[in-house]
Amino acid sequence: AHQRAVHRLDRRVHPTAFAPIMVQHQPAPAAHADAAVEQQQQAVYLDFNGTTPIFPEVAAAMQPYLTTYFGNPSSAHVFGRTCKAAVDKARAQVARLVNAQPGEIVFTSCGTESDNWAIYGAVMAGRARRGGG
Repeated sequence: AHQRAVHRLDRRVHPTAFAPIMVQHQPAPAAHADAAVEQQQQAVYLDFNGTTPIFPEVAAAMQPYLTTYFGNPSSAHVFGRTCKAAVDKARAQVARLVNAQPGEIVFTSCGTESDNWAIYGAVMAGRARRGGG
């Protein structure tokens, strides 16, 4: 039962993690309705490592930060503070979703960065267990 709960949770956190690989595409505009576009509409997309579709609710939540409120959340100016508040709110929401503390949630820019953090964490945990700090 626990694994099923985690599976459902993962689908909510990262919808493509366990999503079917068949993606339904919107019909192409008439001007571009050629054989290649028709093939793409029937294709199976396997490169979720490169890019993934997002839920409409995610796009709606992000829209203000893509068009109106932008800035480096690490900056002290008003643009940065506004974005930092949004990131902090998102961090708290994710933490509640996975039953964690907000300080345990780390957002990364890509899979490689995430992999590096996981490797670093494993190495540091191993050192700590051996008393090497």
